Amino acid sequence: MLFLIVGLVVGMIVWFAQSSPYTLSGVRTDGDAQDPVTLTMTSTLGHVETLTVLHGTSFTFKHNFKTNEGYAITASDTECTITNGSGTFTNASIANVVVECNDPVPTLACVNQTGVIYSTVDLLLNFTIDEGKTTDLATITVDGVAQTDLVVTDMTGGQYNVADVVFPSHGVFTVSAQLYDGTSAVSGESADFTVFVSDQAVPVITSVTPGSGTADIVGTFGSDSGVELFVTMDPDTAGCNVVAGGPYLTTAGGAYTINLTGIEAGEHDFVVRGETGANEKTGSSLVDTATVT
Repeated sequence: MLFLIVGLVVGMIVWFAQSSPYTLSGVRTDGDAQDPVTLTMTSTLGHVETLTVLHGTSFTFKHNFKTNEGYAITASDTECTITNGSGTFTNASIANVVVECNDPVPTLACVNQTGVIYSTVDLLLNFTIDEGKTTDLATITVDGVAQTDLVVTDMTGGQYNVADVVFPSHGVFTVSAQLYDGTSAVSGESADFTVFVSDQAVPVITSVTPGSGTADIVGTFGSDSGVELFVTMDPDTAGCNVVAGGPYLTTAGGAYTINLTGIEAGEHDFVVRGETGANEKTGSSLVDTATVT
């Protein structure tokens, strides 16, 4: 009889342990994404549950989990990462799930600066916008000072031109960008990128000599040899869109001669820009037009 009682007690303990109601909970941390996100939890016993989680809030699934029951969580937004998003219950609830959602961020494509004007510099940004969203304004931060409500123009192909960014002088600056639709952010704040705003060191095109399907572009850039130059043909915005060729190197005294071949007959615009180091992009030359035969 004693063995029977002991067996029943042990069985009840095992049954109770295996059926103990464990909970699964966590928090959505304050990333930069503001939209609600749907979490889907699937357990190894076949239970499926969804939760809509708001920016910066905690959450708990309603399902009571059993010992040795596993789980996996997915998010409706691919920009979200889930820490402890899968696991197995042993002898306690799990409360350390962390969902972090961040909007995509822009990166610098090119700097459009002609001459030595610091207050009319345009920045071309690469950015993949979420479906159904648009952007018309940007905040650009130059060396920690934010400039808001700058006009954004959609250049197509995932590029956006931000007009009239003010730089205090020529030199190297740390810049970040964030895009908006009115007052609503449609991107996160970019990582810092380096912008070089030149003074006299803007490429100058002195002549474009067209030939049959070719064009020789001659000019100067600063006074140093070995500086990398890039040529744009028929840009959507002066010098800051499709790069037709490069890099080409300056020779002694900053002179350059660039030969482009395989050009379709007709009138074409050419722009040259330079680089002075890793990620430091100079302004672009003025547009020079030539008719290729």
